[in-house]
Amino acid sequence: MFALSPLAQAVQFVYSEPEVITAQPVAEAGLEPPLRLSQAISAPGTWTRPQPQTGSAPPGDEYGLRPSRRIDVPDEGLPRPSQPEVPTEAETDSPGPSPVAPRPEADSRNREQASPRVSWVIPPIRWGGTQGYSLQRSSASGGASTVSQSLFSSFNAASYIYAPWAATVSGRFGMTTSTSRSSAGGNSGVGGGQDNQNRSSNLVGGGDLNVFPTSRFPFQAYFDRSDSRASGNLVSNDYVNTRVGLRQTYRGEDGVTSAGGQIDHSVVKSNNGNDDTLTALSGNFATDIGIVKNSFNGRYSLGERSGSGERARLIGLNTAHNANLDDNLNLSGSFNYLDNAIRSGNGLGSSADSRTRFILLSGFGTWMPEFEDTDQLPLTLSGSLRYSTMRNSFGGFGIDTQSVGANVNALYRFSNNLTTGVNAAVNQVSTAGSPTIFLTMLGANVNYVGNPLMFGNFSYNWNAGGNGNWQSASGEIPSSYFVGLQVGHSVGRFLALSERETLSVSLSQSVSANQNQSVGNSTSLTHSAAASYGLRWGEQITGASTLTLSDILTSGASALHYRMLNLGFNGMAQLSPLSSANVNLQFNWNQQSTDNQQAFGFPTISDRSEHMTLLGSASYTHTKFLGYRGLRYSLLFTADTRLRDERLLGNINGEIDRARWTLANRFDYRIGLLDFRLNLAVNDVGGKKNALLFFQVTRQIGAF
Repeated sequence: MFALSPLAQAVQFVYSEPEVITAQPVAEAGLEPPLRLSQAISAPGTWTRPQPQTGSAPPGDEYGLRPSRRIDVPDEGLPRPSQPEVPTEAETDSPGPSPVAPRPEADSRNREQASPRVSWVIPPIRWGGTQGYSLQRSSASGGASTVSQSLFSSFNAASYIYAPWAATVSGRFGMTTSTSRSSAGGNSGVGGGQDNQNRSSNLVGGGDLNVFPTSRFPFQAYFDRSDSRASGNLVSNDYVNTRVGLRQTYRGEDGVTSAGGQIDHSVVKSNNGNDDTLTALSGNFATDIGIVKNSFNGRYSLGERSGSGERARLIGLNTAHNANLDDNLNLSGSFNYLDNAIRSGNGLGSSADSRTRFILLSGFGTWMPEFEDTDQLPLTLSGSLRYSTMRNSFGGFGIDTQSVGANVNALYRFSNNLTTGVNAAVNQVSTAGSPTIFLTMLGANVNYVGNPLMFGNFSYNWNAGGNGNWQSASGEIPSSYFVGLQVGHSVGRFLALSERETLSVSLSQSVSANQNQSVGNSTSLTHSAAASYGLRWGEQITGASTLTLSDILTSGASALHYRMLNLGFNGMAQLSPLSSANVNLQFNWNQQSTDNQQAFGFPTISDRSEHMTLLGSASYTHTKFLGYRGLRYSLLFTADTRLRDERLLGNINGEIDRARWTLANRFDYRIGLLDFRLNLAVNDVGGKKNALLFFQVTRQIGAF
């Protein structure tokens, strides 16, 4: 006989109700030994004193402990194990210590532990944050300047819900407080500039929720609120951008079915009081039904600007269906719907509203007869059907137009040099308020391409062709014909300057003569030149540059002179283990002069237009600038002189300021938990030059 130790008695007193303990040993009573102190501290509060065992217990469950991150399956309706019957003293033949009967309270606790429940634990949380100070000075070419100081702090955290594969969540929260002083510029005398001071505070932050991120049907919800004063970017007016969105995608187990939907809402509030609001919805679905491949796409966007009054509402729907009925027969069809309503910012209100609604139904098919040798007799037949309706309205006046048409084409290749084709088309065009027009067109073409001729290291090619069309129309529109002939030739050479450099050049010339019964005769002479230079220096440097020149001179009924220059650079270079450069730039220049002859003795009208565009970017990065460890330098040049208002037209990621070009020099330096940033930037917005000097220091908190 032995007694429990004082420590075991204390643990037993804490986790059980008072009861009479017999003098027989615990092992003889069929009980589990009491918990040690370490087990008692780690055991859950619902632990009860173990009851007599009637079989083997599940592994790891001797003390009522349950594994975390596990969902128990409900067991209603399942047979429960029967409780062991305890014999009475009258049923026993020999006297002896009787087993301890289970208490009703303990039996109730055991049933609660056996009942279904969800075991949740607090997952690990990655957290961190930043605190910082920024100073920036911006100036415009007109003399206006702004100096502002900002204090900002943010807290970031990321974790998951239940398990990383179930849902991940992250959040950001911060505050920005800034003081700015602006000057309108001008002289200090009469009409001079005026200083304005402003102090403001903004809450920034956001969050992301990803449900089943690695599954076939991930869902994402996000929210973001950012302040341009803490970004260090050069903007014409400081702003706060608030964006919220939902995204859901789906991919079927068969691999051919997919779907997705997204909604984005963005509000940009500038410090000049103007708001820019954009809401965009998009969705897509694709699946195969038998041999038919189907795809559906839809988009809706609404952009509004309070300051200028601009507004654009765009709706687009399209479907595509394609079926390969046989190896030599293919059918396809499509449906397109477009509804655009745009209001310009000219101050005229609804009188300047324009709206376009367009519907197009089309079908297309190709057929090629089965031949034993398709290289000798490749005949291809194709045809299409289409129906379209369009309504254009401006300032309350609208024009409705409907069109129905069909065409058939046949292409026959006699050899690798000679091809010919014929086509036929019928169209019916109806315009509100005008008689219906029925058009019939027949045409044919023939083309011959000579075999390349080699003259030393030069390759010479020539080609010739002709085409003719006849058109008949109903009503007062007379029938007309068109005949054209073209002849051209080109010469080119490819040079391997070295093992790393290549150069190819080509010159071409063509002449065409056209006779149009309804317009008149014209002759065109075209000259063009092209050059391409390629460089490959191992795996460190690869790139290419292209140059294209064209000159088209047309005389006769539609006289014009068109000139074009295109220059492109693209490539990448790993200059050293610590520095790299990338470039992708395209420059285009074109000029067109027209001389349109007028009827009834009116003088000739001359017009001249010129356009230049620069698009792309170039960058240089060094991660250990001037030999200082932790000092990073980057030079970035971006350009887009097309000045397309992508944000108003539905691009949620479009630039707030439409800068023609931007040149930024950025220095980043890290020492310990401190980050220093210096940015010097210059840009061009609407023909006005702007400059920015930005300095920022931040301290990291935590590890995220």
